[in-house]
Amino acid sequence: MYKVLYLPIEESARELEARLILAHRAIEDGWQVIIGNQLLLTAHMAKFPAGVYFAKGTNAIQRNKIKPLKEAGFGVAAIEEENVPLAEPLLIQNLMAGDFAKLTDLYFAHGPFDADIVTRANPAIEGKLEIHGVGRFDLLKQDFLEQRRAKAADLRRKYGDFVLLNTNFGYANTFVGSPKEFYDKLLVGMGIVDISNPDEIALWERALEFESRTMEGVKDLVRELAREVPVVLRPHTSERIETWQELQAERDWGGRLSIVREGPIVDWLLASRLVIQNSCTTGLEAKVMGGPVVSFTPFDNGMLSCFVANRVLPRIGSVAGVLDAARRVLAGEELADVLPAADAEPLENFIRESETELVSDRQWRSIREKFDAGARPYSEADFPQQKLEVKGLHPQARVKFAVSQADFRDAYVMIARALGGGFSVKVRVMGDGLFALTRGE
Repeated sequence: MYKVLYLPIEESARELEARLILAHRAIEDGWQVIIGNQLLLTAHMAKFPAGVYFAKGTNAIQRNKIKPLKEAGFGVAAIEEENVPLAEPLLIQNLMAGDFAKLTDLYFAHGPFDADIVTRANPAIEGKLEIHGVGRFDLLKQDFLEQRRAKAADLRRKYGDFVLLNTNFGYANTFVGSPKEFYDKLLVGMGIVDISNPDEIALWERALEFESRTMEGVKDLVRELAREVPVVLRPHTSERIETWQELQAERDWGGRLSIVREGPIVDWLLASRLVIQNSCTTGLEAKVMGGPVVSFTPFDNGMLSCFVANRVLPRIGSVAGVLDAARRVLAGEELADVLPAADAEPLENFIRESETELVSDRQWRSIREKFDAGARPYSEADFPQQKLEVKGLHPQARVKFAVSQADFRDAYVMIARALGGGFSVKVRVMGDGLFALTRGE
């Protein structure tokens, strides 16, 4: 095995900057890093030397990616990105394919809640599981936020004192085509739903009803809210953005309704005056940052409590209630004075956090301790020299990972500056959105 760390990324806006912290630490310790577009990287893994592969998920597709790597002598560390917003045991345990626990060398849980569920469902994970927290929450610490304030100020100048509305309807408003196609191709196809289990089928039927009814509520909210205040609506990258563009086209909103998807979410959280979301990780990020944030909960069929955001944040169930809160917050009142005290659970029940240590530092320390002693240096010149390509990508895959060389450079400079710099890094473009990082002389 060689000192090469592979960091595949599915969604650049969600994952890239947090992985760059991990990359920076690895380079600092003499490792080389291949980071970027997951689909491009995994299509060409046979051309790369055995190193440590950092899997961003644990489902059947990810299992199929790491199985040949293990056979070729790779080490594997894994997280499950999709666990972060979940508080339903069945949803969490089904995200890990049956034999994934046997294949991985390390598994990093987000907190005590998901760690307990994963351990009970997968006995083979014992001795491999460590609770480190959520890597992208590192970006919410002040050293990183200071690097973004100028960008947040630019957004506020462009959009005004806006309410940020993050939607999370990847099932009811799926880019795959239809909810049935999403269910058949992704949920069943990836082994997330066991169609022989009536409880699982019933859960996902409720999930579709929950998303569909909540989405209609969000549309009603937008129609009222954007009559009075600037609203920036950011659809999840798994959604059809056209659904929201159709809503935008219903009338002339006087410039008060913007549908956007560009840029890291942290910039938008910093720039907004109030964050409204439905069962989304962005609500947790806004809470950690200390900003005003609520869960909009117009409908419940038992699914609300399946999401961490709805258990740790104040809820507002009506359009009128959100309108009142938005008016008062934009007028200068504190959200805590606007809403009655809620019986919310502590975030620490679900996500491990630390005031002093980065999650990425904990992750890298575990990887280094596990693999460093048995790994050899590798020459960057021996990596594939031709530009790597992958054909037949779904257009949405390009939406999920849309990073130019300039975007990558700017993101890395920001991360390195927040971490204190200290050394130069050589960057080589290996393909569209795939980069090799090596410590400079």
